[in-house]
Amino acid sequence: MTQSVSSALDANVYGVLNRLLSVGRIGMHPEAEVVGRPDRVYYQPPRDARVLIEINTNRALACDDLVAKYREDMDLVARNETPANPTWRQVHQIFGYHSHNNLRYGVLTTYHQTWFMRRDAGRIWISPTIYHDNITPTLLQCYMYLIEFADQDHTTPPAPPSPPPDPDDDDDGDNGGGGDSNDGGYQGRKQHAGKQDQQHSSIITWSKSKSKIQQIFRGQSIVRQLPNGLTVTVGKLYLHEYEIQEVLGEGRNGRVFRVMWGDEQVALKTCDLYKNPEYEDEMLTEVAVYEALKVLQGVCIPHIKTAEYDGGIFVVAMEIVGSPMEVDTLNHEERLKIVDHLSLIHQHGIVHNDIRPHNILVRRCDGGFQVRFIDFSLSRRTYDKHALKKEIIQLECLLWPSGRT
Repeated sequence: MTQSVSSALDANVYGVLNRLLSVGRIGMHPEAEVVGRPDRVYYQPPRDARVLIEINTNRALACDDLVAKYREDMDLVARNETPANPTWRQVHQIFGYHSHNNLRYGVLTTYHQTWFMRRDAGRIWISPTIYHDNITPTLLQCYMYLIEFADQDHTTPPAPPSPPPDPDDDDDGDNGGGGDSNDGGYQGRKQHAGKQDQQHSSIITWSKSKSKIQQIFRGQSIVRQLPNGLTVTVGKLYLHEYEIQEVLGEGRNGRVFRVMWGDEQVALKTCDLYKNPEYEDEMLTEVAVYEALKVLQGVCIPHIKTAEYDGGIFVVAMEIVGSPMEVDTLNHEERLKIVDHLSLIHQHGIVHNDIRPHNILVRRCDGGFQVRFIDFSLSRRTYDKHALKKEIIQLECLLWPSGRT
C-alpha cells in the first residue's frame, strides 16, 4: 500500500517539484549520501542531502493532529498501556534519520496529510497538518518553502545518543496490522518498539500551543540469544563518533561506509532497522559469528571493532581488508588458500551460507596474499559434515568453473 502512496506522490508532487527546481532534486535514497533508507531525499548534486522524506499510509498515521496523538501515545506508555495506532515510531524514525545525518528539515507524509518538521539538535518542531487539497497555502507551496529554508541552512548538530533496545520487553505496540514497515505493522520489532525505547526518546514535539514532551534516556548493553543458537552482546553507540568519508558499497542489509573512527580508518556497515526490522537477527547473527570466530579474526575474517545500536540504526565497524575476489585473476595456489580459509571457519562449527565473490575479500601486499570472508548474516552453527562438505564443493565450483585440476 505504501508503494501506491509513493507512486502518487512521485507523479503529483515530487515530479512537479523537480520540474520547478532549478538545481536540487527529490529522488530515492541511493542518489544521496545518507545513513538510513528514507523514502525520498531532496538533495543538491552531486549527493548533498538537504531534506529527508518518510512516506506512510493513512492507516499507519490515522490522526488529524500528529503532536496531540503523539502526546497521548506517550502518556499511555508512561502508564504501561498500549496506544491504538501508535504514532511514536514514525516520529522517532524521521527524527532519527535527521539526527544521524545532521539535517535540520524533514517531511512525514501520507499524501492525504503532511507534516513539515524542523530539528534543532535534540528537539523537533512539527507543523500543523497540511492536507493534500489545502488552498492557502497549497501542499506544493509548503514543500517549496521548506526547500528554500533547507537550501539556506540545512544542518544542525546531532541529538544526544539514542538508547539500545530492551530485549525483555514484549510490548511492541502492535495494533494487529501487517504489511511493510511503513504500513502500521510492528511485529518483529519488539526490541526497538519496547517501552524503554518509547520512554527514553530524546524528542520534543511542539504544537501551536508549544506543549512539550521530553524524555531522557539511559543506555545499557544487552545480551541476545538468537534463534540459530548463537549468543551476542551489543550496546549503544553515538553514530557521530564516526566521520563518514565515502560509500564503499551497498547490499541488501544497508550501506557500507569508509569512516574515520578516532585516528583509525574502518569500514562501517549500517542497517536501517527503522525501515527493515526483519534484518535485525541477520545483523546480530553476523556479530555473533565474529565473536565465535574471534581466534580467526585477522586470519581469515576481519577484525571487528564494535557492533552497536544508535536508535534504529545498527552498525558493525570492522577493519578494511581488501576487495571482492575476481576469480580470473587468481592463480592456483591463491585459490587453494581461499578453500583452506573456509575449512578453518568450518573447524569452528560455522557454515557461511552465502558463498559468492562479493563476500570473499582478497588483498596482495608485501608479496603475500590475504583472504577474508565477510558477511556472516545468514550463517549458522553446525558440525554436520555433509553441510560443511557441500559448502566446500560450492566454493570449489566457484573457484574452478571448469573443474579443479
